[in-house]
Amino acid sequence: MKDEGYMPTRRIEKPIYKENKDGSLEVLKQDIIFIGKKITE
Repeated sequence: MKDEGYMPTRRIEKPIYKENKDGSLEVLKQDIIFIGKKITE
């Protein structure tokens, strides 16, 4: 991200769920999204 000229300002984590055969939900993984701000020098 820094190589492209951005600085991370916020990190958002969204859980990805998997539905089991009995209908219950299980967390499969975390989807991580970074929101960045353009670095001006």
